[in-house]
Amino acid sequence: MTEHLIWLTVVWGSVVVAAALSLLAWRARPRVGATPFAITMFCGTWWAATTGMVLLATTRRWLLFWSQLQWLGIAFIPVCWLLFTLQYTGRDEYVTFRTAVALSVLPSVSLSLALTAGVHDLLYSEMSVATDGPVTLLALTPGPWFWIHIVYSNVLLLTGTVLIVQLAVGTHRRYLGQAGALLCIVLPPWIASIANAFGVTPIEHLDPTPLTFVLTGVAGMVALRRYDVLDETPVTDRIAQQSLIDSMEDGVVVVDGRDRIADANPEARRILDVDAPLQGDEANAVVQQYDEIASADDEPVQVDLADGNSDRIYEIQVTQLDGHDESGGKILIFHDVTEQQTRLQRLDVLNRVLRHNLRNEMNVVYGYADRIIAGGDAVEPEAVAERIKEKSMSLVDLGDKAREIDEILRSQGDDADIVEVATLLEWEERRVSDEHHDIDIECTCDGVDDAACNLALGTVLKILVENAIEHNDAREPFVRITATADRNTVTVRVTDNGPGIPESERAVLEAGEETKLKHGSGLGLWLANWGVQALSGDLSIEDNDPDGAVVNVSVPRLQANDARE
Repeated sequence: MTEHLIWLTVVWGSVVVAAALSLLAWRARPRVGATPFAITMFCGTWWAATTGMVLLATTRRWLLFWSQLQWLGIAFIPVCWLLFTLQYTGRDEYVTFRTAVALSVLPSVSLSLALTAGVHDLLYSEMSVATDGPVTLLALTPGPWFWIHIVYSNVLLLTGTVLIVQLAVGTHRRYLGQAGALLCIVLPPWIASIANAFGVTPIEHLDPTPLTFVLTGVAGMVALRRYDVLDETPVTDRIAQQSLIDSMEDGVVVVDGRDRIADANPEARRILDVDAPLQGDEANAVVQQYDEIASADDEPVQVDLADGNSDRIYEIQVTQLDGHDESGGKILIFHDVTEQQTRLQRLDVLNRVLRHNLRNEMNVVYGYADRIIAGGDAVEPEAVAERIKEKSMSLVDLGDKAREIDEILRSQGDDADIVEVATLLEWEERRVSDEHHDIDIECTCDGVDDAACNLALGTVLKILVENAIEHNDAREPFVRITATADRNTVTVRVTDNGPGIPESERAVLEAGEETKLKHGSGLGLWLANWGVQALSGDLSIEDNDPDGAVVNVSVPRLQANDARE
């Protein structure tokens, strides 16, 4: 009788502790893992409570009834435990309604077989009543389905436990206490259920698993109170890290020790022009110059990669994972340095042109000034002064061009100030007519209607027109400006009848050739090309028949609603 009371006390103590733990977890919702943990403990509570009723039953009917109801807890604890560990360790993508239903199919069959035990021998091949003093229990002999259920349940429990162990050893001990507390929750009932399945129990015919829920409850209280299991979860770190990596402007590629891609963020896939996941692909088949990149000793490597639209320049930094040697894998960080390189190229060009032109023009000014100082009958002061003035104005014009294009480059194609294309050409025609009376200027618009463009196109157009006028040596010089438009693009053609643009000048506009300046005579074409690039457009040059050149500029068409008049 005393032994019977001890059993009852332990079982109902387990009920109280498990129920309290289930209630605390339920109240912690919607924190990560709270719901599946609460349901897991509720299943344990139900199992312990029905075991307590089994110990109070005295007839075969009630023994069978409560033993059958035990399966409402027995069947679904492994499923709930696995769902909890998946969510808790940051694998939320697997915790879905469909996953829960799929995992519950076999336990549902086990529950159905338990509720119909007595009409088949699938779950229990034999059932009889065994009396030991004041205690009456059912003696159950496992049937074939019982072992299927045992194997399935242990697979789920083992999977969840492995996830917790991985958490303990894979987070640099930060979550070691939490992982240990969770293991103390699952291990006692798990060990007891295995022992019961093989008949190795201290109490014959009584499943000791519910008795261990006292230990589970104590471990659960420690986990909730001491280690804040449901407050500080590793999923937060994992999601935060993944979100941070996914939202980075830099591309990130993780390569394992066998030089296969383990992961890549969306930006890296965009840079590499790949839509499909890259996991498992050979790195050297996806990343250009991978061998050179991988062998770099902490030095960034610059490579040209296609981003799907145009060639870009990336600086790739290689970091060994966790400070291990090369066998431990690498992280490749792709940083777009195209704009930085473009700025350096522009500065280099400006430096060369300004130095060249300043030196040449100032040498001329210095020479004429020296002639004035030297005096003599050959000196014509007015002619010399006019020449000095001409060269001085040439330098002023050079500075104006640099200032104007700087405004475009700073705007980087800002669409805040837009103008109708027809209005822009009208302004330019009026300006040329006022400033260059000897130039035949004509502007025509063909189908532009209400087409608009960035106001900065006016600066580019002015540079091209002035360049055409400056070098035009025809007897009757002219400049023709024609604008056309389609749904997405505005195209402006500047045609002249001058000597044309030499091949050496055109070379600076070829794609990928901006880094070199050989014999450019000035900033005109450079500045115009940079301005068009800043407006996300294109510039090309062709010959005009019979003489002169045609410069074609294409820029995005904008809405004319807010265009300036």
